[in-house]
Amino acid sequence: MADESALLFWQKIKPSAEITDVAEALRCEIYDPLWMIGRQWQVGEFRAEDAGTAAFAAVDSISFYPDSIYGINNGSTKLKPALDVPMNTTIETVPMLFTLHIRIEAAKKWKSMLASAAKTTIWKKFLALPALQFATPSNIYQPDNEVLTSSSNENFSSWLAATGNGRMIDGFLLYEALKKKKASVIAGATDPKLDELGVAWTAWVEKLVGIPTPKTLSAWDASRLEYSAEMIVTQDDNSQPYVQMPEYHGQMMSNYSWQEKMHDHVTSPARAIERHNYIPTPVSFPGMPSPRWWAFEDTSIDFSNIKTDNTDFGMLLLAEFGLIFSNDWLLIPLTTIAGSITKIKALDITDVFGVQTSVPGVKQNNFWELFGNDSSHSSQMMGSLYLPVLAEHTIESLKNEDVFFFRDEMGNLVWAIEETIQDGTGESLDADDAARSLELFLSGIEGPAPDNPPPADVKSNYRYEIANTVPPNWIPFIPIRPDPGSAEIVFRRSAMPRFSRDYGASRIRPRTQILKNKEAGNKRYDIREEEIPLSGIHVSQVIRRTRAADGTVYTWQARVKTTGRKNQQGGLQFDNMV
Repeated sequence: MADESALLFWQKIKPSAEITDVAEALRCEIYDPLWMIGRQWQVGEFRAEDAGTAAFAAVDSISFYPDSIYGINNGSTKLKPALDVPMNTTIETVPMLFTLHIRIEAAKKWKSMLASAAKTTIWKKFLALPALQFATPSNIYQPDNEVLTSSSNENFSSWLAATGNGRMIDGFLLYEALKKKKASVIAGATDPKLDELGVAWTAWVEKLVGIPTPKTLSAWDASRLEYSAEMIVTQDDNSQPYVQMPEYHGQMMSNYSWQEKMHDHVTSPARAIERHNYIPTPVSFPGMPSPRWWAFEDTSIDFSNIKTDNTDFGMLLLAEFGLIFSNDWLLIPLTTIAGSITKIKALDITDVFGVQTSVPGVKQNNFWELFGNDSSHSSQMMGSLYLPVLAEHTIESLKNEDVFFFRDEMGNLVWAIEETIQDGTGESLDADDAARSLELFLSGIEGPAPDNPPPADVKSNYRYEIANTVPPNWIPFIPIRPDPGSAEIVFRRSAMPRFSRDYGASRIRPRTQILKNKEAGNKRYDIREEEIPLSGIHVSQVIRRTRAADGTVYTWQARVKTTGRKNQQGGLQFDNMV
């Protein structure tokens, strides 16, 4: 045992600096290589798990392009997608109205083309034709056409006053005339050059207004109030899958908007595989752990302080990536051509020791896939990436049309309320104000209603009313079954009656392009039942403008579908006592 009576002494050993400069001490220089080797052995660096750093990467890829694209309304018309035209303009375009501005602009374009071709005398002949002059609106009400007369639209009248008396021809009337006859026939002169100008001007107008032609895509699905289109793709293995965009609401298009639709195999020419060499660069991000021993890490983001539940799988994966595997990821920028579909065939990595490693492709499935198109488990496009030509930034006008659809459970129908309409001059109007103005105009034509007091011997506190009414800008859609043997229900556009003392009963027609649905080419307009939720939806129409990569400016009219947030009742009732 130790002698407890013995004296114990302690001596403190501490280093003392031999120099006064602190910079050398802060460098933490190590002069003992054995210590460093021992430290490397301690943390497992000698296991050769991270032996060689990637120096070069060779990527074998193959690119192919869509063969054709077509819309839901004209599936027989298949177009070749242009690689220099944004896909937004191709998919979203719906025809514009021949507003007064467009009519005047089209006529000025025709005058400019004739002047450039030294045919000023021909322009004077067109200017003198009565059939091409602007027509002054009549004050006579036409129930079947819902014509806005000069008395109900002051802007329209002022524009007509500025263009009347032979000052300018109507571009719309000129377009209709050139679609039926040649320009030389209209002018009364045999001139092949004039006919060529007429064809060129007609094509310019169709592009400006978006008039459907055999070479125009029609992707607006009026029955679902959204866009729908499909593309045919021929791949390197002779397969030909369909790529479809089934539910595009017109808000923001991306490559994720497209998904695969299976189709039969066909024979196609083989495509060459391209090989690209790159220098991999480490992936970096804020808060990333430093790979060096003596480096101070960034404290702006603390991955160790992430508070998440064990069911938040995405957050757990992010934390694991940031804390453990962050130094093992490399970035290889593979450049692809916009509008193409690219598939990686092989990836070879060469490290700093000259060792080559072939990285096989990971078999993707429905449970894990990044940067790809939605596809099934037996997909023909699995591992492919479609990069459409898109307009990232667009300038958007105010709404020129806006319609609110909502269900009226008490009336067992759907109401489409026109909230914004076009006035015919290129401007928009509040639909409620326009409806009231038209009713006042009609009452002004007919004059005040005659006084029909009840007979003197009739005394009652109640009055029987067959039915009440709703504002004129409320268009009803009634539920029907197109197939009696099926339970499927659609909402078909109907009409509220307008009773006039002088003209009798007539139907109140919609005044928006959205509800007229002239793109479909039929008189009936059916909307699928599941497309109108209880909260309702808004469908608006705007003008968009963008500039492509080559500087070309594109302007088109598009529609946008958004969720409505109004609970409203129509209030239509029959057989009332008031």
